[in-house]
Amino acid sequence: MATVFLILAILASVIGLLVPPIQALFPRIDLVTYYRQRLVRRVLAMGSVGFLIPVWIIAPSTSTWIVSAFVIFFWLVSEFVLAPNKLIPPLDNPLALPARNAILADETQVLGIVLNGHAHAWPMGILIPHHIINESLHDRPVTAAYCPACRSGYIFNPLVDGQRLTFEPVSVHRRNMVMRDRETGTIWQHETGEALMGKYRGKTLEILGSELSNWKAWRTEHPETTVCTLSKGYRHPSPLGPVFERLLDHGPEHLVGPGLFGLDHRLGQHAFIAGIFIDDIATAYPLDVLQNQLIIHDQVGSHPIVIFYDAFSDRVRCFSMDTLPKRTTLEIHANQLHDPQTGHAWDFSGMPVAGTKNALTPLRVQRQWWLAWSEYHPGSLVYPSNSSNNKTPARNNPSPAK
Repeated sequence: MATVFLILAILASVIGLLVPPIQALFPRIDLVTYYRQRLVRRVLAMGSVGFLIPVWIIAPSTSTWIVSAFVIFFWLVSEFVLAPNKLIPPLDNPLALPARNAILADETQVLGIVLNGHAHAWPMGILIPHHIINESLHDRPVTAAYCPACRSGYIFNPLVDGQRLTFEPVSVHRRNMVMRDRETGTIWQHETGEALMGKYRGKTLEILGSELSNWKAWRTEHPETTVCTLSKGYRHPSPLGPVFERLLDHGPEHLVGPGLFGLDHRLGQHAFIAGIFIDDIATAYPLDVLQNQLIIHDQVGSHPIVIFYDAFSDRVRCFSMDTLPKRTTLEIHANQLHDPQTGHAWDFSGMPVAGTKNALTPLRVQRQWWLAWSEYHPGSLVYPSNSSNNKTPARNNPSPAK
C-alpha cells in the first residue's frame, strides 16, 4: 500500500510540473485548466503531499525520504522555474532607440507598425524569448505578441472597456499561444484575440496593423522609426532563458501540435503562407509561390486584390483593387506597382507616385505556418484557386468547440 501511495505522489507532482505541455498535447482539455492553471498546479502539488502523509504515518522509510525530496523539488521547479510567466516572462516597457542609434544587422527580421504617424519595430531576437511585450508608443498602449509555435505575430490594442491590460503567456491551445491578462486573469487566444474565459469572455482584442520586414527595409522606409531594445547588461530573468530561446527558435519547426481539426495536408504543416481574410473568406498564398511569381492578381469573394512579395524587404503586401477599373493588371517595375495601360504608378506602400492621386487600399496580411492558419480557417482556399489543393479534406469536427 505504501508503494502505491509513493507512486501516486510522484505522478501527481510530475503532472503538476508538466501542466502546460499536457495542455498543448490535449486541446480538448477544459479551458478552465488554462484559466486556473496556477491553481491546478498547486492542487496537484498538495495532492502529492497528501499521498505522502499516510506513508509517513504507516511506514516511513528511506524511499519515503527520497520521494518526498523529489516532490518538493518538482513543486519548487514548477512554481519558480517552469511556470510559463517565469520561463517566458513578458517584457514590460523596454527601451526604445531611434534608428540611427540601433545596432542591428540589415537582415534582422522585425515586426513593425506605424501608429498615429509614428513608426516602431520589435526585433524577433527580443520578441521570441519573451513572446509578449507590453509598452506604450507615444502614450498609446500596445502589446506586441509573437507565437513561435505557429510563427505568427500581432500587435494588439490592450484597452478593453477602458481598462489597460498587460499580458503574459500561459500555454499552447490548438497550435497557438494562449495569453493571460494580469489585471483580470482572463485568458485570450493569440491567433484570434478572443477572450476564452474570464471577466472579458466573448470580447476580442483589436488587432492593429503590422507587418514583418527586415530591418534595412524598415529603417529605409521609416527613417524616423524607433526600435525596441534591451538595457545594457540585460539578462533574461529565467536561468533556462538562453536554452529555451534556442528551443523556441528551432524546435517548433520539427513539431506539429494537435488541434481540434484533423491535419490539412494540402500544404506542408510548416509551409509559410500569407493569409488574407475578407468577408469571411480566407485564402492562403504559399510564400514560396509568392517568392517565385512576385506578384499575384486574385479575387477573394467579390473583391479583386493584388498581393506581392518584395525580396529587398522580405515583405508581403496586399491591396484591394476595388477602386481600379476591371481587368487592371499591375506590374512590379523599379520598386513600384505600375499599371502599363494607364501609366499610373504607386509605391510599395500604396501611395500614388505617377498619373493618379488615389492611393491603394491596403489589406491585412498574416504570415504564419500553414498548421495554424488551417486550424483557425478550416475552409481556407489555397492559391491557385483552380488547384487540386483546394479540395478541402474531410475534417474530424465541423466547427471548433468553445
